[in-house]
Amino acid sequence: MCPETRTRIVCTAWYRSFAVLALVVFTAAPSWAQTIAGGDRHTLILKPDGTVWAMGDNFYGQLGDATNTQRLTPVQVSGLSDVVAVAAGANHSMAVTSTGDLYLWGRNANGQLGTGGTTHSNSPVQSSLTDVVAIAAGHNHSVALQSDGDVYAWGLNLNGQVGNGSTSTGEVSPVLVATGGAAVAAGGLHSVFVKTDGTGRAGPSAVLLQRIQMSGQKRAI
Repeated sequence: MCPETRTRIVCTAWYRSFAVLALVVFTAAPSWAQTIAGGDRHTLILKPDGTVWAMGDNFYGQLGDATNTQRLTPVQVSGLSDVVAVAAGANHSMAVTSTGDLYLWGRNANGQLGTGGTTHSNSPVQSSLTDVVAIAAGHNHSVALQSDGDVYAWGLNLNGQVGNGSTSTGEVSPVLVATGGAAVAAGGLHSVFVKTDGTGRAGPSAVLLQRIQMSGQKRAI
C-alpha cells in the first residue's frame, strides 16, 4: 500500500533487487479520483461516477482507449461504466462493476487477461467470471474473488503465483484455487487471500500465502 495524505501520495515499490520510488504531489486531494491504481508505466483512475480513466504508456493497450498511443493526460477507458474497483498489473488492467462483471485489457502474453488465449487487447474484454467482488493484479497475473468465496487466478505462473500446485509460463483461463475466501491481494510474483472458517466469526480466521518465493523456496503459512 502507498502512504497517502491529503497533500501527497508516496509509493516505494521493490521488484527483485531494484528499488523504484514514485512520487506524486497534489496541491489538494483530487475530487475527481475515487480510486487510483498504478502499473509499471500506466495509471488507472476510477471516478465517483463509475467511469475509468487512464494515462501513461499504452504499448500493449493497457489504457483501454482502443488505441496504442501513449497518453500524457487521462483518457476514458472505452465502454466501461458503473465500475466499483480497478487494479493494475505491470502492463495490464482490471475493472469490476457493481453487478460483478469483470473486464481486463492490455498485455496478455502470459494469459493475464484470462481470455483463453494470449492476444493483447487495447479495449476491455469481459471475463467469463461473474459475481466478482474483489480483484488484484500481480506483475503478469490476475486474481479475483467471487461473492460465494471462490478464489480464481490466472496468468504467469513460473513462481506458482496462480496457486494451482504447479508452475507454467501461463494459465490463460481463470483457475479455481480456493474456496471460502474473503479478500485477495497480489504481489509481483505471488498471491494472497484471506480465508474465513465458516463459523460466523467477526473476522477472517487465517491469512494464507498461496505461493510466495522466499530465498528460492516456496512456502505456505
